[in-house]
Amino acid sequence: QTTTIQFGLVDPSRITLTVTNTYGQKVFEMTTENILAPGEHEYKFDASRLSSGIYIYTIRGTATNGRSYVASKRMILTK
Repeated sequence: QTTTIQFGLVDPSRITLTVTNTYGQKVFEMTTENILAPGEHEYKFDASRLSSGIYIYTIRGTATNGRSYVASKRMILTK
């Protein structure tokens, strides 16, 4: 089972995607190897090993110009 996480970038950036459960335990983390171009992006997240429940995903970006940003959203996984 997969879900698509969509996000936009204003500046060329390297991002880290972290997924945590409602207890704050990290269940997944991924950092891009390459710098992503500005624009809309999506990541296919494989949630097959997770149980149904509420999770928080956080995208942390570090732009090539030194700016950084963080965005978090809630997702509900049902199986």
